[in-house]
Amino acid sequence: MLDTSTVLTVVIAVIIGLFIAVLIYLQQKIGVATKSIDKDTKILKLQAYERLILLANRISIPHLITRLQNDGKSNSTLSATDQQLLLVSTIKEEFEHNVTQQLYVSKIAWDAVTNFKEKNILLIHQAATTLPVGSNAGELNRLLISFLGSDPAGDMHQLVTEVLSVEVKQIL
Repeated sequence: MLDTSTVLTVVIAVIIGLFIAVLIYLQQKIGVATKSIDKDTKILKLQAYERLILLANRISIPHLITRLQNDGKSNSTLSATDQQLLLVSTIKEEFEHNVTQQLYVSKIAWDAVTNFKEKNILLIHQAATTLPVGSNAGELNRLLISFLGSDPAGDMHQLVTEVLSVEVKQIL
């Protein structure tokens, strides 16, 4: 017959063995969950960069003017002031629609997009103030396109897109 100390030793060994087995099982399960979270986070980051590249494209002045004309929101019967307000409000709406993407991208990427938005709004306001009173939307559009065409550094769209693309490549 077994004495008490032997039984106690066997019970303790079994409990310790079960405890170790549970710890190993939980550690493996956490490892799988962490890999799943990392994969999900990577997907969210990539989607955020995609959305910001699309945002940069949508708020670039040439694309914005073309899109508003194609949507029928902008036409030559609008005054330059109305066009100015339409352009600025569209940029702000597009930006606000994507503001949550800053959670998933670097500060550098977010700052690039924010600066691009602000620069475009400033450019629209500056161009509008140079036009004579009574100018129409077409005149403002031509002035904006002309400015961007004459000063390649004035269009930050390409730069912002490159910053975002470089960061995407680092994730992949």
